[in-house]
Amino acid sequence: MLAVFLAELVRQRDQRAAWTATVAALKATGITILVELAGALVSAGAWLLVVVLT
Repeated sequence: MLAVFLAELVRQRDQRAAWTATVAALKATGITILVELAGALVSAGAWLLVVVLT
């Protein structure tokens, strides 16, 4: 988080804009983690279903 903020601060030279970009990056990271978690849960559930049915 700090690295994103500092990189944006250097690039834009505006603290408010850098913070806005940092928050957007954190939201994108959170969404990515949730998508990966959903995929892992679906695949684990499919595996479990096959194990139970066989």
